[in-house]
Amino acid sequence: RVYWTNSDDGGATPGPDGNKWLEASYFLEAPDDNTAWNGQSLTFSGTISDFTLNNRYSTVAFIKTLDVDDGYATVQNEVFSITSTGDFELSLDIQEGNYVAQMGFTMSGLNANPNTDWGLVELKNLEATVVVPEPSTYALLAGFAVFFFVAIRQHK
Repeated sequence: RVYWTNSDDGGATPGPDGNKWLEASYFLEAPDDNTAWNGQSLTFSGTISDFTLNNRYSTVAFIKTLDVDDGYATVQNEVFSITSTGDFELSLDIQEGNYVAQMGFTMSGLNANPNTDWGLVELKNLEATVVVPEPSTYALLAGFAVFFFVAIRQHK
């Protein structure tokens, strides 16, 4: 408890806040092969049915892409700030390549005595949708690529 509070008795009673920053994440990645969502469109939605969280904390729903070849640096990040009750939805087209896509929630803010009630966020009806482009979409994209290549070559 000393870690979480600057109370005179080592955390037995609440005292002023400590000097630590809380960041907690819960996320999902593609099952089995973490790169399985690459080249697909992800949609993440749900309902915030109760929100009483103290304003010392921020909470977001997110979909992001991490670059495996660059120390898992974030290269795409779509977020929805959760500040009240209601529905949320966010979508992201995941890049092709050696990337890992994640969707989930992050909460951050100044630490506090764990015996203090700082509120809550209650979520319902969470849904994740992965849309795989149809083969005809790939054929159309390939056709455009060939057209542009030929047009550029003829222009030179």
